[in-house]
Amino acid sequence: SSRHLYQISVSNRDFVLESLYQKGIYCGVHYVANHNYSIYSSCKMDVAKSEHYSSGLISLPMHLGVTKDDAAAIATALLGV
Repeated sequence: SSRHLYQISVSNRDFVLESLYQKGIYCGVHYVANHNYSIYSSCKMDVAKSEHYSSGLISLPMHLGVTKDDAAAIATALLGV
């Protein structure tokens, strides 16, 4: 696990990202399923679960500058999406 990332899984990632962006909350997408990288293009297997989970992960802002008030605002905005 990484202490510099706080990831959540959502069913409508693009909508959530855009909604939070419009409120000045800039989330990220840090990990995609490995089979999307060209180095793994020769691997042929069923990766439906990997694709499913990868397509719903977003990373919430998590850095030294995030205050308790910021965290509360992010949570409130997320609940409102």
